[in-house]
Amino acid sequence: MTSSSFLAARPGRGIIGARRPDPRVATASALGVLAVAVYVGALSWSMEHRTYDVWGALISVPLLVLVSWPMLAAAIRREDDPFFTRIFMFGFALKLVGGLVRYLVAFGAYSGVADARGYSNSGAHIARLWWHGTFSFDTGKFPVIGTGFMRLLTGAVYAVSGPSIISGYIVFSWLGLWGLYLTYPAFRIGLPEGDHRRYAKLLFLLPSLLFWPSGIGKESWIMFCLGVTALGTARLFTRVRGGFLLLAAGLTGICMVRPHVALLVIAGVFTGYLARPGSRRSPLSPVWRTFGVISIAAVAIIVMRRATSFLGLNSLSSSAVTNTLATAGRNSTEGGSAFTPTPVHSIASLPKGLLTVLFRPFPWEAHNAATFVTALEGFLLLVLVLTSWGRLKGIARLLRRRPYVTFCIPYILLFVYAFSTFGNFGILARERVQVLPFVLVLASLPRAARGVTPALRQEPPLNATRSPA
Repeated sequence: MTSSSFLAARPGRGIIGARRPDPRVATASALGVLAVAVYVGALSWSMEHRTYDVWGALISVPLLVLVSWPMLAAAIRREDDPFFTRIFMFGFALKLVGGLVRYLVAFGAYSGVADARGYSNSGAHIARLWWHGTFSFDTGKFPVIGTGFMRLLTGAVYAVSGPSIISGYIVFSWLGLWGLYLTYPAFRIGLPEGDHRRYAKLLFLLPSLLFWPSGIGKESWIMFCLGVTALGTARLFTRVRGGFLLLAAGLTGICMVRPHVALLVIAGVFTGYLARPGSRRSPLSPVWRTFGVISIAAVAIIVMRRATSFLGLNSLSSSAVTNTLATAGRNSTEGGSAFTPTPVHSIASLPKGLLTVLFRPFPWEAHNAATFVTALEGFLLLVLVLTSWGRLKGIARLLRRRPYVTFCIPYILLFVYAFSTFGNFGILARERVQVLPFVLVLASLPRAARGVTPALRQEPPLNATRSPA
C-alpha cells in the first residue's frame, strides 16, 4: 500500500497518523482562555477602581467553586442519572445568582436597611480582632443564641474571606445550597420509591428557596442545618450508621439561632421514630429501639429547655405558648404587607392556617411587584399540591412503612400552628422556606395505581453501613 492510499484509507488522520483535534474541544479551550482573560482583567480593574467589597467577591467565587468541585463530583457520582447532574449544576449556578440578587435587593431597593448590615459590621469587627490574636466572642448587647451567633458566624466567614459583604452573601448562599442538596439524599434514603426527579426540580428551582436562604442571615444557616438534620433523620430511620450524629449536629446548629424551630423538628423526629417498623434482624433489636427512643427523648428535653429559655418562658404550657405566639403575631402586623392573621386553635381552623402559612398571599392580595411574585409562586405551589391527589391518597399506607413521611407531617403541622399568628406576608414568605423542602416531599410521593399500594423498596439507594438501632 502506498503512502497516499494509506492516508486515503484512514480519514481524519494526519501524515503521521494522528487524529485531528475535535473542533468542539478547540472551541471550549478558546472560550476557557477568553473567560480567564476576562476574569483577570475584571479583577485587576476592580482592585484599582473598586473597594474590597467588589473585588473580594471576585476572589471568593472561584475559591468556592474549587472547594465545591470535589463535593459536586461526589454528589453526581452517587446519582446514576444525567438528569440530576443537569438540574443540580443549574441549581448551583442559580443559587449563587440568588445570593447576588438578594444583595442587590437589600442594598439597592432597600438601601441597606437589613439585618445583614448589622451582621456584616459586627462580623468585620470580630474578624479584625481575631486577625490580631484577640479571640473575643463579645456580641454586644445580643446573647450568643440568636443574633449573637449570626454575628460570630459572619465574623468567622470574614476571618477567611475578608470583610466583603458581597463575599459574605455568596458564602451564605453557598451554605443554603448545600442545605437544600442534603434534603435530596434524605428524600432518596427516606422515601426511595418517591418521585426523585420531581423533588429535585422543585427543590432546586423554586424561587423562594433560591432567594431567601441566599444571603447573610438566619435563613441560610437554618437551611444548611435543616439539610444536615434531614439527612441524619433519614439515615436514623433506615438504620444507617451516623444518622444520630448528623441529627444531633443539625439540631445543635438550629438551636444556636432558632431553638423553637429545633423543637418543632425534634417533635417530628420523635413521632417518626415511634412509627418506624421494628427490626427482626437480631434478638437485641428491641433493646436498641428502646435505647433510640430514650436518646431522642433526651435530645428533645435539651431542645425544649433551650427553646423555653430563648422564648423567655417558664414552661411550655399551652397558655404560655399561646400568649407568646399572640405577642409575636401582634409584633408582626406592621408595614405594607400586614394582614389580619387567623391563628390555629383547633382542627376546624387548621385548613385556613395551612393555606395562609404555606401559600398566601394569593395573587389578588398582592399590592406590589415583589408581593405578586411571591403570590404567584404560592398559588402555583397550591395548584401543584391539589393536583397531587393521586400521590397524596396513598399517604396513609406510607406513614407506618416510611417514617420519613411520618416525620414530615408533624413538623409541617406544628410549623403552621406556630406561624399562623404572624400577620405579615413578607415575614411568612421568608420564614416558610424552613418548611418548604418537607412540603415538597408530600408533593413528590409515589403515584399509586388505583387499589394498588406503591412498591416499597427495602434498601435505601445510597450504599452505607447499617446500624442495629
